[in-house]
Amino acid sequence: PAPDDISAVVAYGSNKIGVMWSDQLTGSVRWATRTDGTNPTATSSWKVQDAIKGNKLADDHLNLKTLQSDSTGRVFASVKTGLNDTSTNQSLPQLLLLVFKPGTGSFSKSTIATIGDCVSRPQIILDTQNNTVHAFHTAPGTGTSGCAYSGIPGAIYEKTASMDNPVFASGRGTPVIQDGSSANMNDVTTTKQSVDGTTGLVVLASNNVTKRYWFSYRTLGGGTPPPPPAGCPPPARG
Repeated sequence: PAPDDISAVVAYGSNKIGVMWSDQLTGSVRWATRTDGTNPTATSSWKVQDAIKGNKLADDHLNLKTLQSDSTGRVFASVKTGLNDTSTNQSLPQLLLLVFKPGTGSFSKSTIATIGDCVSRPQIILDTQNNTVHAFHTAPGTGTSGCAYSGIPGAIYEKTASMDNPVFASGRGTPVIQDGSSANMNDVTTTKQSVDGTTGLVVLASNNVTKRYWFSYRTLGGGTPPPPPAGCPPPARG
């Protein structure tokens, strides 16, 4: 692996563990699975496969989520490609959503955003009540087109799609965290768990120039949201 390759781990189904990692030297995002109770150090216990493979399809950003309540055991991953390093084609995918379906043992893929959207640092969160996958990422602030390089700080954007048919609309999405006086928002993060109307949806990001953390919270409908912690400011939104 390259020095900056990364990995993520997740439990899925009722008795499985999955590990995903990037392998930029081969252009692969790899996926290894094992059943609980088997020997973790035995090669025979692990099934290893490519989630995706191709020239510059792997970069060092990924995020992995699953539905513990999903009887099919689907696993969702957002990954960043390195296609911007080898092509000027602005329509090529920069962020991909990969969905693992244990029933077939294979991955499907769909484009979250393209090279032309100038996006980076993907995160996803699964809304079980509305059957929706929420994708969050960094891109230049609203009103700014293009970018000096992929991953430049700016604002945090959101895009959504059906979990059953994850087709995302074109563009960067809707800005959800933006500092009007310092377009340097970056590094969005959120919960590992799924969300619904009883939990609401929270994302957190940081501005490394002003040295402040920002968050966005909203209800999802269909439940009673928890009250905000005492003393917290109102949600930050673009």
